[in-house]
Amino acid sequence: MTVSDPDSVQGPLAEFAALRSEREMRYQRQHQYHTLYLTATAVIFSFALTRKELVGLLLVVPAIAYVLLGRMAAQHFANLQIGTYIANELSPRVPAD
Repeated sequence: MTVSDPDSVQGPLAEFAALRSEREMRYQRQHQYHTLYLTATAVIFSFALTRKELVGLLLVVPAIAYVLLGRMAAQHFANLQIGTYIANELSPRVPAD
């Protein structure tokens, strides 16, 4: 089988399509983590500003930021790894048209 053989290209193209959809899912999840962080922070601040005894609730914000930032970073670096794999492993197996 040569690289120009249509049957030898179908496997890498299917793998590319699957990886592309996984990257899209990871970008969406990253966006959801960001939205969750903004929403949680806004809710905590609104509760803390309503009554003085709830000011201690603001100490939760750094913990939420740490957890969600870690998840966002994991999604980001997974996307980088997928992109590197596509560029270095899949691209050479598919002829450029």
